[in-house]
Amino acid sequence: MVALVHFAVYQRPWNGISGTTTVEGEERPRPDRAVRGIAKLMRNAIATEAILSMGNGNNMGILPSKARPVDGCVRVRGALLGMTLGLLMNSASAAANSASAALGRGDYTSAFAIFSTHAEGGDPVAQNNLGVLYLQGRGTQRDYGYARVWFERAAQRGLPGAMYNLGIMHLRGYGMSKEPTTAAHWLEQAATAGDRDAQFSLGLMLYRGEGVARDLGQARAWFTRAADQDLPDAAYNLAVMQLQGQGGTTDAAQAVAYLERSQYGSERSALLLAQLKLERDDDPAAATAARDLLKRLADGGNPEAQFHLGMAHVLGQGMPRDFEEGRFWLQQAARQGLGVAQLNLGNMYARGLGTNPDLIQAWSWFSLGAANGESAAAAGLVALRGKLNADQIARAETLTAELRAKHTAIVGDAPSTAN
Repeated sequence: MVALVHFAVYQRPWNGISGTTTVEGEERPRPDRAVRGIAKLMRNAIATEAILSMGNGNNMGILPSKARPVDGCVRVRGALLGMTLGLLMNSASAAANSASAALGRGDYTSAFAIFSTHAEGGDPVAQNNLGVLYLQGRGTQRDYGYARVWFERAAQRGLPGAMYNLGIMHLRGYGMSKEPTTAAHWLEQAATAGDRDAQFSLGLMLYRGEGVARDLGQARAWFTRAADQDLPDAAYNLAVMQLQGQGGTTDAAQAVAYLERSQYGSERSALLLAQLKLERDDDPAAATAARDLLKRLADGGNPEAQFHLGMAHVLGQGMPRDFEEGRFWLQQAARQGLGVAQLNLGNMYARGLGTNPDLIQAWSWFSLGAANGESAAAAGLVALRGKLNADQIARAETLTAELRAKHTAIVGDAPSTAN
């Protein structure tokens, strides 16, 4: 199953090279769990996590917290509460310009004073922005109660951004118990008024059934409205639902269109688009486009793209088989802590794919993969234990320690495709 971003489902898209299979008389590596290469990925699962956030880049906000799994298939990373600076600029007043200048130079005390004056005078934008400063403790002491009061005043005056912020406060429980039903009320108000971030967040709540009855059709509808306002993560979620036929009919062509639109604003969209293009084995232009997409993401440091690019080279899918190039990209992903890349590196060294078999290297990468939760890597260690003597195992453990010391993200809170 393919999954959603922002709350998205993320099942393992690859589980390692395990054994071989014969194709046209040639022995080729066989992926674990009968996942026959990236071309099959969409039939197994992709997804991601994301942020409940204001999406315009102009916002001051609460930084996202660490992603965590919810209900086994949904991930939430946190909330970003933002200042509607665009609305503030629309005021076109000297006070608005002064507040903007103060914010630009980090003078929150002056901005707080300006917003306070205009908030008391009934300006909903100033009321919202004052609420943000109280929420963040900038220019004043943090006070969730006052933040909520000012968001409520601005929301009552019809400001969609304040409705959104108020909804997120209730959803995440800032200064209060979590109240998802109340959150859904305010997010629906903002979404109906056209706020794309609220449309996205409401879609997530409907998809998950949080504070509202689960309704995939309505979730898809709200993702569509947000995607049509060019919110990249909404476009990704919508594409996933269209590919899976969730909340409506399956529509691969529309899904690809939304992924094409959002690929530069969402690495998830670009990665999924590349994987879909790799499925088109009979289309050299699609294969070239997939390779270029993966290379762009991989060069930018995306570990999942590095992993998929490496595996495409190893399997010769959409590009010539090149074990050396494949191993290079798998190493890049593995050093960032991607357990499934570590597992595949261990298998390549154990089986001598593109190099002489090196069981010490294999042990080291299996050990790291196992530390990152890859059960197949742990099984690889068991299989190697009977093939290495005590001295070789000691050397392998020394190598593992050296890798841990050199690459601090190699184990722990690193990207992983593990469930």
